[in-house]
Amino acid sequence: MGLLPTGPRKRVRHVGGESIRRLRAEFAAEPRSPQLTRHLLRDTLHGWRLPHLDDVAMLLVSELATNAVLHARTGFLLEVEQRDEVIRVSVYDCSAAGPARRRSGLDAGTGRGIGLVEVLASAWGTARDV
Repeated sequence: MGLLPTGPRKRVRHVGGESIRRLRAEFAAEPRSPQLTRHLLRDTLHGWRLPHLDDVAMLLVSELATNAVLHARTGFLLEVEQRDEVIRVSVYDCSAAGPARRRSGLDAGTGRGIGLVEVLASAWGTARDV
């Protein structure tokens, strides 16, 4: 399953002479959804001729999508917006709780996602009621 019936929607909009590309796709709260999210993001960035951004973007979206599935336990919306050479990747889930930094042991397999986002993203944040 993974991708919900609405499927991905891609749009190009022009604002003040600037082209804005946007992708929106909904995913179910399933274990394979983070993988599907990475593949969709990679394909989108390659289609937008921005393949040089895909390594970091795919790692970040993987962390956020995994958090939605594991911790929020809800489906989620992926939104990718491109303006010039800048992309904004957003993952919206239905949890009322925000992300929480966890202390993890050296051998723990989870608990480092928010730290990775803080280090690798040029900016990040959370929003309620989006």
